[in-house]
Amino acid sequence: MVYQSTECMKEQSSPEISWMQETVQMLCKEWKRNIFRSRRPQRVLANFTNRGNSNLEVKITTKKQTEPLTRKINAGAPFVEELDQVTSIELIPSRIDNQPETAVLILDSILFYAEEQTQPFPTLVGFLPTACVENEVSRQPDSSTDCLWVPDLIWQSGIRRNISLEIEATGNHDLRVELEGPVGIFQVFNVSAAPALPQFRKLTGDFEGIVSVRVQCEKSPVNSCSACTYKYKICYPRQFGFVSPN
Repeated sequence: MVYQSTECMKEQSSPEISWMQETVQMLCKEWKRNIFRSRRPQRVLANFTNRGNSNLEVKITTKKQTEPLTRKINAGAPFVEELDQVTSIELIPSRIDNQPETAVLILDSILFYAEEQTQPFPTLVGFLPTACVENEVSRQPDSSTDCLWVPDLIWQSGIRRNISLEIEATGNHDLRVELEGPVGIFQVFNVSAAPALPQFRKLTGDFEGIVSVRVQCEKSPVNSCSACTYKYKICYPRQFGFVSPN
């Protein structure tokens, strides 16, 4: 029950940039799946979106680190990072979440990569096409006694990106939205739940240099404790005019 579709092309530039798009489906009982391997170290821009209902881990082997890098991608979440000296990328079902073996992982991936033969090497971020991530979240309190939630990391990037953001409280509880910029600088916004007026139930805007977005559910003072629900859309646009193949 595995389906893969891959497209590859080479952008005529110096250095030569290769591009690969792939949709991966795998059962959690599979121990791992290699989606990228190279004998020569590559500069890689990885753009992943976890489309399934199960969490997964990405293991990245590089020549720079003695141990592989590990990144966790929660269900419905995106991942964007530019990495040096990459030799392999593997997908691994998240063992810490005790997911059933019959659960299915679904990952949309876009990889741009090039051999690192010249220095300084140009960034690959400009080759990333426009991408948007949308999701609806429903969370029961992590502590029902105090009606408290731990924050949700709904988006992160290994590189600073300009994003368009829309978050709406659709349930009975308020939201605290934290946008992390460079060197740990945070912007904090509050979104109110009903019966607040509609203009206070949604946060929309364009933000520069963002590396992560977190949402903290907070109990509404006028509503009883229940599930916290919200929806969001995050877009990070193309920057330097790359044209994808037809």
